[in-house]
Amino acid sequence: MKKYLVLLILSINVFACYSQKTDTLKLEHILKFYYLQSNEAQKAGISKEIGKIDWENFNLSKLPVISFNISPINFSKSIVSLQDPISGNYNYTSNYVNNSSTGINIEIPVNYTGGKLNLNSNLNMMREFSLNKNSFRANLLEISYSQFLFGGRKNYEFEKKISELSFKNLDNKTKQKHLEIQRQSVELYLDLLSKDIELKNSQKNKLYSDTVLHLSTIRYTNGEITETELTQVEVQQQQQLLMVEYSTITRSKSLRKLITFLNLEQKEYIVVIPQFQIENNIDFNDALIALNRNNPFFLEKEIRNTEAEQRLYNANTKQIFNLEINMSYGLNQYGEFLYKAYSNPSLQQAFTIGITIPIIDWGKSRNLRRSARLQKMLTKFNIVNEEKQMVESLYAAVEEYNYACSISEISFEKLQLTEKQYQLMIKNYELGQNTFYDLMIANSQLLKSQAEYLKNLSEVWNRYYQIRSIILTE
Repeated sequence: MKKYLVLLILSINVFACYSQKTDTLKLEHILKFYYLQSNEAQKAGISKEIGKIDWENFNLSKLPVISFNISPINFSKSIVSLQDPISGNYNYTSNYVNNSSTGINIEIPVNYTGGKLNLNSNLNMMREFSLNKNSFRANLLEISYSQFLFGGRKNYEFEKKISELSFKNLDNKTKQKHLEIQRQSVELYLDLLSKDIELKNSQKNKLYSDTVLHLSTIRYTNGEITETELTQVEVQQQQQLLMVEYSTITRSKSLRKLITFLNLEQKEYIVVIPQFQIENNIDFNDALIALNRNNPFFLEKEIRNTEAEQRLYNANTKQIFNLEINMSYGLNQYGEFLYKAYSNPSLQQAFTIGITIPIIDWGKSRNLRRSARLQKMLTKFNIVNEEKQMVESLYAAVEEYNYACSISEISFEKLQLTEKQYQLMIKNYELGQNTFYDLMIANSQLLKSQAEYLKNLSEVWNRYYQIRSIILTE
């Protein structure tokens, strides 16, 4: 017995020395900053930045766009006929021409009507090499405006509403993603914690088994038990050794999953039971209020409804009579020299109306409108169904969380009692007051209590962070 105690003390000292060189990985640290190192958290950050850029681009699309264009080389070769003024005969010769152009264009969106206003100023130079001749054409100022009769302003309002809702929903969507990453981190951490506790319990049971084997050997030597009973103890001791090896492997796999998910350094970590407190009970009505206030689904459903209305509106307008109006006003001039091209410009005005009237499309327009109406109905049905599923999921999570909290203390007390019972059984076995089978029953009850406690612990934390990811609360 003294020999066993010396070995146990040495084992504890070695383990303590090893632990001092190993970092401790706490759930509190994971939920504060380690989870931000995960690939999923980085993807969520990138998605948020993309959303901000889309919103910025939408606002920038309301501003005028100024562009400068230049085309220095537009070379061509042609065959031209020249008449001799004396003989009247025609001679054919090659004519080499290069057209160069440059200009400035200002495009101004008119959001109120959905049209576009363009201001242009261009200069074109034509060089005829065969005739050694230059000619210039200047478009000093051209003002043009184009507008569809139907759909311009309405589509702008649709796009504006969708962009505003999407930008407003960015923070909530990112927060929801972060909370979901935290929930996954909690799940992986608790899985590692359970494997760690299983390993420690298997090591502790192995030590108990060594003690029982040592006592059984003494009792067998004294003739108190048979060889068969001693063999059973030896088999049990080997079984505990296998459990230690299996628990070591499963803990290692669980650790690799966690550190891979969090992008941590690949090394050994010590895990501990979380120390900070969480709520013992959650009221479903309070959780439902937070859900309606915070969850990005409720802004997302507005976006989806708006998109469905836009599809239906476009199907109704683009497949019927529509008008495109174009108006332009310009000052143009032509001359052989550059200064003449800008002298006394002539006025040019234009007004065009384009009419689109579908005559026969074999029912395609009707089908498109019908499809858009059905898509709108389907969107509403899906939104209602998803909302019901979300509320039901929240109700189930709150109910399971409250139940897990109510039995958590009971399962912990049961675990303590079974551990105490097993230790008493070992002492009674040493005194010859019970059999080896009594020990096995007590050990089985201990393992069952450990499994129940770990399962309940995981259920409490998993459900808690599932609820947080739904209602978006800290």
